[in-house]
This record gives sequence, C-alpha cells and structure tokens, in this order.
Amino acid sequence: MKWNIPVMEDAPLPPRPRWWLWAIALLIILLAGFLLAVYTLEGAQLQNKSQLLTVACGGPFLLWLVMLGVRIMVYEFSSLRVSARNDMLAVRRCEWKRWVNQGMSVLAAAHYTQPDEQGVSLSPDGQLPVNNQQRLAFEQLAGLPEWERRAIFLSRLLAPVADFVQQTGCREPLTLRFRCASDDENDWRGDIEKQAISLNLPLRSVEPLETPDIFSWLATACDDASEEPVCLIFTEFGEASFASEEGACLLLASPAWCRARRYTPVSNLPRPLSSPPGGLSQALQQMFDWQHPARGLAVASYSAVPAAEVEKLHLICRGALCDNRILLDVDNALGNGAGARHAVQLALACRFAPSSLLLTFIGGEYRLQQVISGAQV
Repeated sequence: MKWNIPVMEDAPLPPRPRWWLWAIALLIILLAGFLLAVYTLEGAQLQNKSQLLTVACGGPFLLWLVMLGVRIMVYEFSSLRVSARNDMLAVRRCEWKRWVNQGMSVLAAAHYTQPDEQGVSLSPDGQLPVNNQQRLAFEQLAGLPEWERRAIFLSRLLAPVADFVQQTGCREPLTLRFRCASDDENDWRGDIEKQAISLNLPLRSVEPLETPDIFSWLATACDDASEEPVCLIFTEFGEASFASEEGACLLLASPAWCRARRYTPVSNLPRPLSSPPGGLSQALQQMFDWQHPARGLAVASYSAVPAAEVEKLHLICRGALCDNRILLDVDNALGNGAGARHAVQLALACRFAPSSLLLTFIGGEYRLQQVISGAQV
C-alpha cells in the first residue's frame, strides 16, 4: 500500500538572451572594428567613407549577427528539449494522479454498535460517548437464542443494502463477502444467505473474506475492481472476544460501474496509503498532494493507535491538518476494537463525515484512507 511515486519536478527553462548585454557587445564590436580599420587601412582608403564604413561597421555587425543567431538557436533548442521533458513529466504526473485516485465507491453503508443500539449519536458534531478500554455488548440481544441474535444483527447490517436495491431497482447479482471473529464460518455463511434471501437481495455468492482487514481489500480492489457490486460484512459478535460487539456492512462498486448506471455513491474511497510511524508526516503530505487536499477534509479519526503514539499523532495531525479540523478517537467512543473496528470506522465516516481522513494502526504501520463525498467527485 505504499506509493512509490518517483520525483517528477519540472526542469527550469534555460535563461533567455540578455538583450542589453548583446547591445553593449554590439557597441564594443563596432568600436573595435572601427579602431582596427583605422589601424589597418591606408590613408587613401580612409578617405573613402563607404569602404571605411564597410570595413569598420559592416564586418563587425555581421559577426555580431552570427553570434546572436547562434545564441538564439542554442536557446530555442534547449527550450524545446526542456519543454518536451516537462510535457512528458506532466503526462506521467496525470497518470500517477489517476492511479493514486483509483478506488471504490460506497453505495450503501451500515454499522451496528452498542451506542447505536442505545440511540446514542456517533456524529462528530455531537457529544460522543466515553467507553475507553471497555467491552461493549448488545443489551437488547442478550438472552436471545444464538440464531435469533444473529438474524437481528444481520438484518440491521443488510437493511441499507436492501433499501438501495429497492430504491434504485438494481438487479445486479451481489457477491457477499464476510469476515467473522469466530471459527464457525459455515454457520455465518448460512445465516447471511438466509437473511439476504429474506430481504430479496439478488445473490451471486456468499464467501468468506480472505484479506485480514478492509484496507487490505481496498488496496487490492483498486487495481482489480470487480464488474459487479460487492457487499462486505465485518462482524465482532459473541462472548468469547475481548472486543466490543459490533458490525459493519459496505456495498461497494467501481466508479466506472456507478457512472455507467448513473448511481450517485454515498462516498468515494481513493487508494489507501500505509506508512511507518516515523514517516507519517511525509505520508500525509504526499496524500494531500496527490489526493484531496487537507482543507477539504473536515474530520479525521483514528483507531487502534498505541498509547505511546497518540500524542505524536496529535502533533503530526495538527501540523498536517488545519487547527480547526476535528480529530476523533474512535476507540474512546466504541470501546475495545478488533478486526471489525476498521470497517465500523469507515461506515461511520461514510454516514456522518463524508469528507474525512481515517488513520488506523495495523501491524506496526498506519493505514491512511480518505473518504470523499460522492457529490464532490
């Protein structure tokens, strides 16, 4: 997920001829020619004014014209070479910018967390709950049979997808990919398929997700976008986990697929970027240079950042982002996070902050993802 973009700085154009220097050179050459003519010509020849002017002025002036012509030719040839190189670099920059901004479009997004269950708003403009280092469990689902808990849980996640299909009349078969914290993938596959059928979703297949997190999937999908929409489901569900119970569902498609059907996406997700902690400042600068600039992002949120890195992160973001931008700690509002947290963070951004920056710490590196409103692209 690193962007190995080469340095492509335009070369400066060669300096133009300095006409005042050439005017001084002309005077000097004419004076030298006159003195040389007086020194070399005989007395009778000096009396012939036309011959004197020809020798004293004509020859030096022609020499000056030849020198000036050579200088102009050198300048034009050098300028042509530099301009051709800069034009080639401009084309390469456009290609790299197109590559960097390749991504996926979000057609529908859903999240289900314990604050959602309690009706607590998770909008960055409101008062977020404080649940740092806590495990939040669904209270309304407590005491129900496992199959019923899963059915209610999945219906909350798939409802926005069903609404999108119903409102747009989209009958493209959907590929549902899921990632669950438990080992019972077959049970989850069956429950997801049953719930999708009950919501009249056109199904192609239901398969487990092979990538460990949503950012890894996005990085792969940017270069290999599927021709049909894909629905991703991430779940953290059950008593065995130390993490809060939560889930997220995202219906994604390629921008070309959306344009062909004239669907306006909720959000657009350009190519993600990864960076070690020591290179975060440079990575943010690179992202803002090639993707959406910092002034257009109203909110930044982070999750899974170690305590030792939080203060450094705030300092770096304060320098890279404007001071009036909101910086949110997702884990502080949702409690302990695990594999589904990154997808929940993304779903929250699509719903409440469609122009935002996500920072997630995975495997010792930051994953940076911009979320751009579908109306801005």
